[in-house]
Amino acid sequence: MLPKDAFVVNLLLEDRFLELAKNSSILREEFNAWTNPNLEKQVLFVDEIQKLPALLDEIQFLMDQHKHLQV
Repeated sequence: MLPKDAFVVNLLLEDRFLELAKNSSILREEFNAWTNPNLEKQVLFVDEIQKLPALLDEIQFLMDQHKHLQV
């Protein structure tokens, strides 16, 4: 079960999928705007990631930048 404050991306939603397929850096921008550096743990959940493998580069970057991030 996900924590209630998890950052969730659902690629089953067509508009969300198309938006991120066009520009995957939107994920980084939105996560950075959402994140709280005071949290000990941050959770990022991407449902259906296999539909958009290019997002994995953005996720790796976020993991490198946010040491408390769990994916």
